[in-house]
Amino acid sequence: MKKLLMTSAALLTMVASASAADLYSKAPTYAAPVSSWTGFYVGANGGYAGGESALAIDAAALGGAGLGSLNLKSNGFFGGAQIGYNWQAGQFLWGFETDIQGSNINSSLGLGAFAGGGGGGLGGSIGTTVDYFGTVRGRVGVMPWERTVVYATGGLAYGQTSTSYLVDLGSHTKVGWTVGAGLEYMIAQNWSFKTEYLYVDLGKDDLDLSALAALGGGVGFPGGISLTEQTRFHTVRAGVNYHF
Repeated sequence: MKKLLMTSAALLTMVASASAADLYSKAPTYAAPVSSWTGFYVGANGGYAGGESALAIDAAALGGAGLGSLNLKSNGFFGGAQIGYNWQAGQFLWGFETDIQGSNINSSLGLGAFAGGGGGGLGGSIGTTVDYFGTVRGRVGVMPWERTVVYATGGLAYGQTSTSYLVDLGSHTKVGWTVGAGLEYMIAQNWSFKTEYLYVDLGKDDLDLSALAALGGGVGFPGGISLTEQTRFHTVRAGVNYHF
């Protein structure tokens, strides 16, 4: 009887140990959760832009100088902030984003080569600077890999440009359009890194030449000349977002 009790106790101990080991081996393991993309986010970005400022000149007023348009190459850096909201459905994402950038995107062209002749003695340099710009855009994307979104984006663009030729010809607030694409990667629980390309067209504006005309004959522009300025540029930028 004593041996039977000892044998039963030993068997019960073995069964209990085996059950505990089995339960331990089947215990679920948890990976670090990946944040959902749904929700608000804010962030900062910076990048480089290049393009042109086109100055359409009233050719008839130039007395046959043949200058119908001047295309000024522009480039410079910019930086700013963005805020947006995402909706995620499976592998698809859509949302909206608005941003604003301070910039030193500028262009300049010396007009000494056009001095004299039918242009009436052009000289000095003419140029345009993008003081700031921003966008209000929709975004549509897909997640080809976990934590990664590839998206297309487009919408409204706005900004302020300043143009000068010998004197300040004024600043203009412009409204245009933008389109582009980007890639965003969730690098931590609430943080993502993005790279983005945008083409920005800020539209056209007629320049006020009253200050130029007030300089008198020293400028050499014939009376009645008109200038229309159009600003277009490409941007490449990188940034970070914090997701709430």
